[in-house]
Amino acid sequence: MTGTGTDGDLTREQLIAAGTPQRRLRIEGAPGSGKTTVAAQRFGIQRFRSGNDQRAVIAVSLTRSATAELRGRVLSHRGPAALARPHRIVTLDTLVCDRLTHLLHTGHMHWPAGHRSLTMIDHWQVLLWTPTGSDGNPFPPSTATRSSPSCAGPAASPGPPRQPSTKL
Repeated sequence: MTGTGTDGDLTREQLIAAGTPQRRLRIEGAPGSGKTTVAAQRFGIQRFRSGNDQRAVIAVSLTRSATAELRGRVLSHRGPAALARPHRIVTLDTLVCDRLTHLLHTGHMHWPAGHRSLTMIDHWQVLLWTPTGSDGNPFPPSTATRSSPSCAGPAASPGPPRQPSTKL
């Protein structure tokens, strides 16, 4: 699919997918087939649908790059009001981290040793790091203090990094 991603660029099938009244929709297609364009249009349609529905519109993707692409398209076609709270475009990791943080802060879930925040780690360097400090900290110094009560960042790690494994 080529074009600017406006309604005029969508095929009949894509227009139906973008405008369907179904609450949940799974879009499958080959690279370049217009999945992100349809998702951006659908997000805008759901977000600005008339009525008194106060629920948030949330688009969830597996990767930060796909999330950034979708967020950029929604902003360019619908403007900043499309992503005003509580509406969001996030990764699955961010959504899970937000839920865990909420449960920890409201006391509905308890983390070992009473911790109420999660450490964010999103790079492979952690998997290759070996603790050398005498404090027994399993995280490299650069990530040992990186925590966010809102989990606005990347994936959360509740414990020490896993060791890479190889099956032969």
